[in-house]
Amino acid sequence: QTNSRLLEMYHTEHPTHIAIELAQEQVGGVIPVFVHFKGAEGQMLEPEVLTAMKDIETRARAEPLTGWTASPASWIGHLHELLTGEPGLPDSRALAAQELLLAEMSGELAIDRVLSDDRARARIMMISRDEGGREFIRVKRDLESYAAQILQGTGVQVEVTGDGILASAGVDQLITDLLKSTGLVFAVILGTMFVLLRDMRLALIAAIPNLVPLVFIVATLGLMDAELQTSNIVSFTVAIGLAVDDTIHFIVRYQ
Repeated sequence: QTNSRLLEMYHTEHPTHIAIELAQEQVGGVIPVFVHFKGAEGQMLEPEVLTAMKDIETRARAEPLTGWTASPASWIGHLHELLTGEPGLPDSRALAAQELLLAEMSGELAIDRVLSDDRARARIMMISRDEGGREFIRVKRDLESYAAQILQGTGVQVEVTGDGILASAGVDQLITDLLKSTGLVFAVILGTMFVLLRDMRLALIAAIPNLVPLVFIVATLGLMDAELQTSNIVSFTVAIGLAVDDTIHFIVRYQ
């Protein structure tokens, strides 16, 4: 299966590997992930949107890769409890805006990192551990599906993004493209062999040495219980490049 990890290129005693492992242990993660909310002006302070945001944050925090989260819902809930002594969220947009204004008058708030000035956009910030690209893609799919379900009818759009998500999707697409291009190259080699040798039987025979290394690589990865990563998928193209030249020389000299 395709997968990617931040530390796949480093051995366990490498300083970078040690530093990232230490950071993950101390602060819960090193890879940022964001759940972005987009709606109408002021809509992020609506009680139903804040409640949904809190539920999504709770679900995100329950994911094994999540070490820390922050959102407007958690900030506003904390402020509401400080000001009223009661846990929960404000029961109206006006009350939420008023409590935020009181808090802002007392000093600079970090809430501007998760809530826009016009209250039309918000985000849940997540710090995640390096659990692998496949896990990041699953989290994106699950959170977006859950958000669409509980925010249905509100008009609020939700997208899960961030360094971890974008890198995982990019590497996954890169490996998929490399596998597809390997198949295309193999087809081109077979056609070229037929044109060069003018004999389909010889062309098929010549294709076997080009196919064997690929089968060997996949079998070896399977026996090692390894995953397809950028660090090992490159061996596919290298193997074809080496085999095809020798195959042409051998068949032509045989003829």
